[in-house]
Amino acid sequence: MRNRQLAAIIAFVTAVPALSADWPGWRGPARNGISPETGLNWQWPAEGPEVLWKASVGTGFSCIAVAGRRAYKLGNRDNIDTVYLSNCVLWQGSLYGFDDKELQCLDWQTGEVRWSSPRLGLGSLILAEGKLIVLQENGTLRIVEATPEAYRSLAEAKTLTGRCWSAPSLADGRLYLRNAAGDVLCLDLRKWKAR
Repeated sequence: MRNRQLAAIIAFVTAVPALSADWPGWRGPARNGISPETGLNWQWPAEGPEVLWKASVGTGFSCIAVAGRRAYKLGNRDNIDTVYLSNCVLWQGSLYGFDDKELQCLDWQTGEVRWSSPRLGLGSLILAEGKLIVLQENGTLRIVEATPEAYRSLAEAKTLTGRCWSAPSLADGRLYLRNAAGDVLCLDLRKWKAR
């Protein structure tokens, strides 16, 4: 019975179109890891983007879903982790994702590796404005140019401690990150002051 209820909820949620500023679930509004956000600031101060808020939500690895300016998470029941995620992004004929602790770009048609990053550890990523937003396992947030030409890291900042396996979520110019300990950060990617 519980599985049928959950399936019905999932079917309903996926049938409802997302608001333009929402990140309603894993991999975003179109479930492809690509954000429609524009007007984001990619030039960060050394300490990284402004932290708008931080919360402790229990251990786990689920991404943050954002709908109607509220953030939701799954992944912890009775202090036991229940969700582990990794993902990739397909963009303009190239597939970006982690393999053996390296971020890689593959040609979507041939599978040829176009480039591999230095060893970054595990991580997850999304894409916005032609840039990969990468959250490394160690809590480093990295912006990488989404191009098949070469690996180019554009910005980085240490944002969280502990293991970070959840995919970032981006909604209304705010980037949501979490670690396994249950810390959630909301970063402002449009301005560097708290709203």
